[in-house]
Amino acid sequence: MKDDLTQVAAQVAVSSRYFRVNYTGNTDDLTLHVVSQLQMNTEAGEILTWQRRYRMIE
Repeated sequence: MKDDLTQVAAQVAVSSRYFRVNYTGNTDDLTLHVVSQLQMNTEAGEILTWQRRYRMIE
């Protein structure tokens, strides 16, 4: 996914250095909630930190 960010960076204009993506996936018995957060240096176009948290919901 990190490689995909450079491809879409030119199409997205956001004045923030922090980005958060929430995703919830379902299976028959389980729900998985994923939160991805990254901090960018927008001037250099670099990712400084990348965090991903998972939570299982029954």
